[in-house]
Amino acid sequence: SYAVMADRVDTHPALLLVEGEPLKPGARKQPDPLPVRGFHARPKVSPHLQYMGTWWLIAATLFVIWLATGFRRGRILAEEGK
Repeated sequence: SYAVMADRVDTHPALLLVEGEPLKPGARKQPDPLPVRGFHARPKVSPHLQYMGTWWLIAATLFVIWLATGFRRGRILAEEGK
């Protein structure tokens, strides 16, 4: 019993509330079918917009670097041609 177990570990017994229909002797409760409604394994906030923004900023940065390198190279070639 709970009182005996509580005495063995020197604590107070916990009060438990178990809801549900009683099982017939020898019967086993079947698990609930999946998917369980109302349970969301994913976080509620989706970081997809943050990922998109990060990749767009990386792409924009690389584009600016590419443009700057092109202008610099063009200026160097123009100076050599003079």
